[in-house]
Amino acid sequence: MDDMVIFLNSKEELIELLESIKKWLDENLILTLKPPATMINTRIHGLPFLGFRVFSNFIRVKSQNLQRIKKKLNERKKQFENGLITEDSYTLSISAMFEHIGFARSFNLRQKYIRFWADIE
Repeated sequence: MDDMVIFLNSKEELIELLESIKKWLDENLILTLKPPATMINTRIHGLPFLGFRVFSNFIRVKSQNLQRIKKKLNERKKQFENGLITEDSYTLSISAMFEHIGFARSFNLRQKYIRFWADIE
C-alpha cells in the first residue's frame, strides 16, 4: 500500500504529522514522498483519491470516472444485445462496476442507472 488519506482537525496538526511521516520514511525506509502527490487540503473541497473525491464524512465518485463507467456499461450492454458476450459476463461486468462505485455515496445513482443497463421495468 502506498496511498493514504489522513483527516485531522487542524492544518497545524497535519503539517506536524506530515513532517513526522517524512522523517520516519527517510530514517527507516530511505524513502521520500512525491511532492505533487502529497497535499494538505481543506475538507470543504474534498480530496481526489483513487477515482473518488473523499470528504471527511462521505465519498463521491469523481465525475470523469462516472462518465467512463457509463460508457463501459453501454458498451457491455451493446455487446450483450449483439450476442458478443454471455449473460453471465454482462451481469459480472455490471456487478463489478457497481461494486466499485458502491464505496461512494451512490445508492440513488446506482438505482437510477441499473434499470437502464439491466432493462428492468
